[in-house]
Amino acid sequence: MNPKRGEVWSAILDPVEGEEMGGHTPGEPRPVIVLSMPKRGRPTNRVCVPLTSYQDAHALLRWCVLISPDASNGLKRLSTAETSQIRALTLTRFERKWGSIGEAEMGAIFVALGAALGFDVAQPANAPE
Repeated sequence: MNPKRGEVWSAILDPVEGEEMGGHTPGEPRPVIVLSMPKRGRPTNRVCVPLTSYQDAHALLRWCVLISPDASNGLKRLSTAETSQIRALTLTRFERKWGSIGEAEMGAIFVALGAALGFDVAQPANAPE
């Protein structure tokens, strides 16, 4: 198993603590998008961003990225990449590859990740926190 940047996989995120995002029910896999390159850092870990079902409120949050379902990503519903929930996952947590997202979506995720981490310098004064 070799998850690569831009791929969508189902992964087991549990156990979790506090407000960490896990499965819809404990132990249930959740879709994630792989952000890291396989040869960087620890080769058995991948940095990922989990996906959740889209809600209208997500459009106001700069760290959320809308991902539309299509044949290439394997998603079945409108989803949100929740970059404030970034996780490093060991390879044993990955279950099945669903597909992959495009460069434009990956770029939007990296911009949103900057917002989640407080790295963006162009934040408007009235932007939601």
